[in-house]
Amino acid sequence: MPTVHVEVDGLHLNGGEAHRAYLEAVRRDEREAHMAELFGRAVRPGALIVDVGAFLGHFTLIAARRTGSGGRVLAFEPDPRDRPWLERNVAENGFDDRVETVGLAVSDGPGRLPLYLAEQDRSQSSLFPTRDGGPPVEVEAVSLDGFLGGAAPDVIKIDVEGAELRALEGMRRSIARGRPILFVEWNPEALRRAGVLPDELPRRIEELGYRVEPIDERRRRLLEPVFPEATTYVNVRCVPV
Repeated sequence: MPTVHVEVDGLHLNGGEAHRAYLEAVRRDEREAHMAELFGRAVRPGALIVDVGAFLGHFTLIAARRTGSGGRVLAFEPDPRDRPWLERNVAENGFDDRVETVGLAVSDGPGRLPLYLAEQDRSQSSLFPTRDGGPPVEVEAVSLDGFLGGAAPDVIKIDVEGAELRALEGMRRSIARGRPILFVEWNPEALRRAGVLPDELPRRIEELGYRVEPIDERRRRLLEPVFPEATTYVNVRCVPV
């Protein structure tokens, strides 16, 4: 299989031809560049980091480099097409000692769920039917509370294309225990496909005791907690208050 390789801030990212547009956008700092900067700043040496929806591993690699050999990164990626690339990227960057790749979906509890495989932009695969129209495969799901047991995470990133509320519901104890910084995608269209009103996600995060700060990628700044209109999605940084 042909490999597409890019280097981003000294990290090596690989994917297939289907990932070319995504990888080139990351290389040109055109995809979540400011979020990556904020995420990296949030990671401390020795920290426990959870990447829910790791995809090819860009944020996993940032976390692994920042947390160091004394830290731990859990990278959850249920898409069977992308997980081998994630594992390869972890190994090629020399982070096998601190990263555990987990082929499970993160939800509100254990079970088997359909994962709808996006075809055009594989980063948009979802537990709910996608606009891309890809076929579903059955995947195992787990709650983060159940997976972590008593561990307290320091930073959690969640990008699960509409299933964010389910994921949050299954990590309430972990959030209460660790009070981690959260990085969450707010995607109104994906949330509606999941049967959720878009405003429900930031409201739920605020109820958990967090300030929700939208990330303005174009101007590389954090916004007041008022969500911009006419946007496909925006990432948010959530800090405990």
